Amino acid sequence: MPLFSGIQYSMLDIDQSLSEEIKQLLEENDAKEIPIVPENRVNLDQCTHIISSHVDFLDFEEAVGRSIFVVTPEWVKISSKKKTIQAATMYSADPKMIFSGLTVSCSEIPPGDRDAIYGGICALGGQFCDNLTRSVTYIFALNDKSEKCQQAMSRANLNIKIVLPHWFDMCLKLRRRIDPTPYLFPDPPIFNVMENSDKGKAPLSGGEKYTHPIDTEKPPPKPIQLSFEGKKFFFGGDLKLGNRVIDTLKAVIMNVGGWTVERLEDATIYIGAYRKGEEYASRKNLVVGNLTWLYWMCANDKWTSPLKYLLHYPLVQGGIPGMQDFVITVTNYTGEARTYLEKLIQACGARYTRNMKPENTHLIAANETGEKYKVAKDWNINIVNHMWLEESYATWSVRALTDTQFTTFPQQSNLMQIINSTGIDPECLVQFYEEEEETGEETEGQEEGDKIQGSTAPNGSANGSANDSANGSANTCTKSNNPTSAVQSIKKKQPRLSTPISDPQDEKLSTGKRKAASAAQTRLSETIMPDMNAFEKERKRKTMADPPETLKRKPIKKRNHEDGGTNKKAKLTLEFNGKGDGIRLMHTGFQDTTGKSIRVLESMGVEIVDEPDECTHLAAPGVLRTEKFLRTFPFVDVLVSTRWIEACVSSKAIIDPIKYPLEDSEGEAKYQCNLEESRSRADKNGATLFKDYTIVATNSIKGGVAPLCGIVNANGGKAISVASLKGKGGNFGKTQPVLITTSNEEQKYKDKFLKAAHKEGKTGAVYGSEWILRSVLRQEIVDGSGYIIT
Repeated sequence: MPLFSGIQYSMLDIDQSLSEEIKQLLEENDAKEIPIVPENRVNLDQCTHIISSHVDFLDFEEAVGRSIFVVTPEWVKISSKKKTIQAATMYSADPKMIFSGLTVSCSEIPPGDRDAIYGGICALGGQFCDNLTRSVTYIFALNDKSEKCQQAMSRANLNIKIVLPHWFDMCLKLRRRIDPTPYLFPDPPIFNVMENSDKGKAPLSGGEKYTHPIDTEKPPPKPIQLSFEGKKFFFGGDLKLGNRVIDTLKAVIMNVGGWTVERLEDATIYIGAYRKGEEYASRKNLVVGNLTWLYWMCANDKWTSPLKYLLHYPLVQGGIPGMQDFVITVTNYTGEARTYLEKLIQACGARYTRNMKPENTHLIAANETGEKYKVAKDWNINIVNHMWLEESYATWSVRALTDTQFTTFPQQSNLMQIINSTGIDPECLVQFYEEEEETGEETEGQEEGDKIQGSTAPNGSANGSANDSANGSANTCTKSNNPTSAVQSIKKKQPRLSTPISDPQDEKLSTGKRKAASAAQTRLSETIMPDMNAFEKERKRKTMADPPETLKRKPIKKRNHEDGGTNKKAKLTLEFNGKGDGIRLMHTGFQDTTGKSIRVLESMGVEIVDEPDECTHLAAPGVLRTEKFLRTFPFVDVLVSTRWIEACVSSKAIIDPIKYPLEDSEGEAKYQCNLEESRSRADKNGATLFKDYTIVATNSIKGGVAPLCGIVNANGGKAISVASLKGKGGNFGKTQPVLITTSNEEQKYKDKFLKAAHKEGKTGAVYGSEWILRSVLRQEIVDGSGYIIT
């Protein structure tokens, strides 16, 4: 499916040359332009995206209300370059999104504070990544001695900033992205103030010694409209927040007229992480939400009910009963929609996988296309749309797959447009209140209707973002229409579902009816459900034994290789910690038709990825011409032989990759490259090898146009099909146009290309595809005279 299929856009106030470039990128990939109507108004009934460098237009507020993305032109460029739709908030034109464009990671920050930072970053336009990848721009740390910080500093070309978390606090208080310089390691100037605070002197308030220039990349946000007047917030102990973060949140709340209180009985709003514990059970007459909800209101400048969006309400530890054995993957959802589904899968207690595997039980699909969809059909894996997952979470029950609502895929509609439009069913929350109140604690009686009303905030009208942050995994109660529904009424009466039923202390609290219920539930969970699960698993396995041909790896050619040779080793920079943690592997040319070897690696902590810029290790048998190898080459940190995979599987332990470097003297001689030198150049290039080129591809290229475009884009260039050349020119801008073809007979394409180039005052070159291959493997532009197609 084309990259921008289903996207309908309007452009506002973009200069002509940039506008033409953006329009070409969009329409080459099946996007549809919606013209601006008179008085510079946008047709909001048809638009999915508005591309603008600002938000000062009449329809902005209504566009946000309708969940129409307002993004900068950079969103189109980066999505096109990476061949993946990027999160719209990362490129938001809204000045309130002060962290847009940032991808952050935390190093040795306490879990509660870390989750608070990640939640705030996501709500205000950024993203987070626990692992250190090339996409990370900031690392929050209290010192720079950790392994993650040391790795970042050793790769200066990545330009990753290591900052104190106080910088995040100050940005949040000021509603501006301030200059991080005073907070930057290795020697933060503000560190002296913090040391004085640690010694009992005046605490850091952010203003005693330093003034910080405001980042001028974005205009200042408009005046605050949100008001917390009369609202008193209490932060639950299960958030595990440090004093610094609590002080920051207090300041944020006070800035919009609210207060924080130390006693729950004085509060009107409870902010917690989970639906359990004494504090949560005392929620009578309180509005209940989580940090994601609080951040969302501050970011969107409006009040909304915490029940309106699924991830705005406290989560549940454990998982929806019956979902713990589900292994779910996603296809055809991109950007924020995909991130949202990943979090929701984890909140349901299921396991998420990036790639399709025989163990997968469900595929969540936006439409009936793509490789994953085809494989799921071949393997008899359940295929549903996102509404099955949302409805299951909203009602706290595993919804039946036979409901046609969850298996319908409209041909002319984009299901991503209606994602995150489901709220939590208030009735399903009653079970969580009851389970806490039946533990024997002293609580006043209350009618069930009052309990539901007491947990519900005034209903807002704002729309939520698919980029909500989930603070932890989730889940533990049930109200179900699947086989587990047999214990629905029993589970509501359990003393504590988070405690084993056989716990002696709970038995002392139980009545005769409770003991009978416990016995029934124990039999269901220990006898009936395992039998049902085992039967279902075996049924699946019978259809999954042999992967379809589409997923089988091509056999690799045998080549002479001497262990312990003296050839130069490809650059190995990542420190090995003795475990698979931190290894994000992409492999190509590895023969593993059953997938067993890869599953063994994953069981030992290695993460298998399919995006080049997420990869830390690339495994290959030698220098290859595959799309994977050539796209990943400029990004990867470690080149390793596929013999490393075999050695790890054989020994059932992760072996130091440095013992199995990728060495291929024959391949190096054949392609006139040296892997060590090429990797060194790749680090200096920063994936910008073809930045000065526009590559125009013809259909005669072996392997097809799409793989070649992917390779060029991954190496920083712009690649288009020759069919997209317009009569007015190729919109080459300042780049050098090069036509890539394999046939001397394609004269009509060469004439069309050269005509377009000459219209823009360019000479234009016509080369064979080998020029691309050699340039990528050498990580420098090779002389094209040997590759000219005349």
